[in-house]
Amino acid sequence: MKTRLIVLVTLFMMLFCGSAFADVSGGSITRLRNTSDGQKIVIFTQEGYSVASVVEFVANKPMEERNVIEAINGYLTQPGRVRILDEHTHSADNYIDIEYTHLTEETANRWLSNKGQFGAVQVGSITKMRNTRDGLKMVIFTQEGYSVASVLEFVADKPMEASNAIEAVNGFLTDTGKVRILDEYTHSADNYIDIEAAYLSEETANRWLANGGRF
Repeated sequence: MKTRLIVLVTLFMMLFCGSAFADVSGGSITRLRNTSDGQKIVIFTQEGYSVASVVEFVANKPMEERNVIEAINGYLTQPGRVRILDEHTHSADNYIDIEYTHLTEETANRWLSNKGQFGAVQVGSITKMRNTRDGLKMVIFTQEGYSVASVLEFVADKPMEASNAIEAVNGFLTDTGKVRILDEYTHSADNYIDIEAAYLSEETANRWLANGGRF
């Protein structure tokens, strides 16, 4: 009965958190794990799963699995530090660092099983591209999931195209930020992209692209 009530409360909260790709403040903790780097948690939201590190909590009111939580000064779907209200303990003195968002349950649980880490990946392939008013956007497949990026610069007569295999020259396709790209098809290494999110599901990455490169 308690579990059913928690699920109903979670769904009720989420109805008021916005539509698809909205920033979400409410969710529930699905899994917890203590690691050498502190406590890690997996959070379910209507926009997928987020993963976070616990920074601070009240000693006699720890956050636990299945607890419904709410971000007070931010969102559970944006990376960064946020203050959390635990609806079970009624404590609002919890702070977490949200590290990744819009994940599948499998990817989030894999992050937790790996003690709060993902593998860094340099190689991948472009699956989809789209011209938007903000420039060219792309979806990239890697062995750790899908990344999405904005194209900053490329050689005019050697454009990157869907299905091309690419490699990050000075970074990783799974780290957000600007990275130089070698296109294995055109052999050009004068391409620069800004990776905006990583470790996404294919569905989430494609929705990002369909929405003009926005969550």
